[in-house]
Amino acid sequence: MLDPLLLAASSHYGFNIENYELLHETSRTLVVSLETTKGSYVLKSIYVTEKRLQFILEVEHFLRQKGISIPMVYPTLSGESYLNWGGDHFVLQEKIQGTSNSPSSLDAITSKAAILGTMHNVSLGFHSHFGPDYAEEQDWEKHYIRKIRDMIEWKDRFSKSRSAKKKIILNEIDSYLMAGTRALKLIHFHTQFQRWKDLPPYEHYISHGDFHSENILYTEEQLYIIDWEFVRYNYPSKDIGRLLNSLLKHSGSWDNNSFQNLIQHYTRYNPLNDWQLQLLYLDLSFPHNFYRFLQNRMYKEMSIEEIEVFLRREHDKTSYLIKEYPN
Repeated sequence: MLDPLLLAASSHYGFNIENYELLHETSRTLVVSLETTKGSYVLKSIYVTEKRLQFILEVEHFLRQKGISIPMVYPTLSGESYLNWGGDHFVLQEKIQGTSNSPSSLDAITSKAAILGTMHNVSLGFHSHFGPDYAEEQDWEKHYIRKIRDMIEWKDRFSKSRSAKKKIILNEIDSYLMAGTRALKLIHFHTQFQRWKDLPPYEHYISHGDFHSENILYTEEQLYIIDWEFVRYNYPSKDIGRLLNSLLKHSGSWDNNSFQNLIQHYTRYNPLNDWQLQLLYLDLSFPHNFYRFLQNRMYKEMSIEEIEVFLRREHDKTSYLIKEYPN
């Protein structure tokens, strides 16, 4: 199946392939490691529109120029940024020989918070030729309302369930609905947010969209951020929340000090004023993870003990964020 693609890649990039390995194949991506006569590369297809791919490459190029370490993209012999083949678009990237650190070690938390803060800070002012003409924050209230509605529908649908797993979830669901409703109300009346959300995209941050430990690679020289296919104009809370979720999965429980350490190191590189910090806590307090837990039916693959650990962790996180919400 890969032979015709690899033959096309050899022809368009001007090398001979000596060895290859299929690293990843899903409905969204295809990733192949290549050993060639010109060096080691990664050939990657992201099944998105051409305009969306151009936006992703544009973001990566901008951030590289600002000093963020992102794998280089190599042009075809004809100077194109990607290969059009078989109705899909393929990008040839630098292969990074790196590792991902333990997600919850102190060094890992501080280094990831630092690079994330730096990336967000330098992303302001990015003008796109291919991206959307609005930032994702415009839709936050709509997304909050939809998620609250879906959680209520889940509660009603399974209210009489005899499943031990669902009973445990039902015992806790009202607290998440209250947290979500609180966040929706606060954001609706948040004057600075309501003014800021409609500003042009270049006045908003760039959000990686999938900032977890596996997408952050350490080499001897530097730290690389990879896999930018979910990049958007969006608020830092989206990336911090993703990183936080990665840390919590590894540690198994919420820890106030670890969170404060993360925020302190992040804001050292991307200082936030009072209302921006409010917005960060506010969005993190919305039960986004609990919503995904329900919608993706993650509980079906979890034991009762694992469900209890997850719910306790999310409860402790939400309670802390509500209590510490900056006034």
